[in-house]
Amino acid sequence: MKTLFISLPMHGKTKKEIEQRLLDISRIAIKAVCEKFGWDENEVWWISSVDDQIDKHSEVKDERLLYLGGAIKLLSNVDAVYFDEGWEQAEDCRIEFCVCQGYCIPFVLFDDLLTIIGGKKEVKDV
Repeated sequence: MKTLFISLPMHGKTKKEIEQRLLDISRIAIKAVCEKFGWDENEVWWISSVDDQIDKHSEVKDERLLYLGGAIKLLSNVDAVYFDEGWEQAEDCRIEFCVCQGYCIPFVLFDDLLTIIGGKKEVKDV
């Protein structure tokens, strides 16, 4: 099995909005990553830092850092990362991108989707 981490901007969004976006984009992200890297779509599952895999403590001073640290920890076990629309404006996503570059973790950017999956209009409508 291959693991895909989905990175998306979360600032100003509710957990429900973020979870819905993850569900909306996951199928397309998996398809794009599989086409780019030659993987079988049935052999890929996705994770994100929204998952309840991040320990919360009552004395956390900056929850953003807690999630960023959790995301970086998750990146240590993934095969690729998908960066969703707007990632360039989100500081956490940019840091995750730097980690991918620095540690040679393969990635696909939102802007690459049209090229990778054949220019289908449906991608922009997600």
